[in-house]
Amino acid sequence: MIGLFHEKRLLALACLTGPDVAFGAGRYWHWRSRMLLTAGLFGTKQMLEKEEKVRNLVPAENFHMLSFIAVHPNYQHAGLGHILLGAIDSIVNDDVAAEGVAVFVTVPKHKLFFSDDNYSVVGELCLSHVKGEVMFRKR
Repeated sequence: MIGLFHEKRLLALACLTGPDVAFGAGRYWHWRSRMLLTAGLFGTKQMLEKEEKVRNLVPAENFHMLSFIAVHPNYQHAGLGHILLGAIDSIVNDDVAAEGVAVFVTVPKHKLFFSDDNYSVVGELCLSHVKGEVMFRKR
């Protein structure tokens, strides 16, 4: 998790998963148990399916996954998202094993945001009526 704060107030947040984290069905049993208890069987299966489909589109074996990035509405269009992307780039570049970072983009205007940081579309997905594109930025 990467956060940008002003004093004690959280203004922006990104969740980045490392390449050493087990994706999909091989994920730790305690994680799967917690997901089943909170999201239920259907929600857990959907998430695992999404991760697997994204993973299959990315042209790399060892990559980080950007789960989400968010900026408080009152602070959008002030460059905070780009600061978060810079922090993500630093983490990925410092990881000698990482080949890059991937993200599943479901909002068309966000595609331009990621394109500005050299992410490129590697495939399209439709998951439970949610259409989007998988984008990847090489290290």
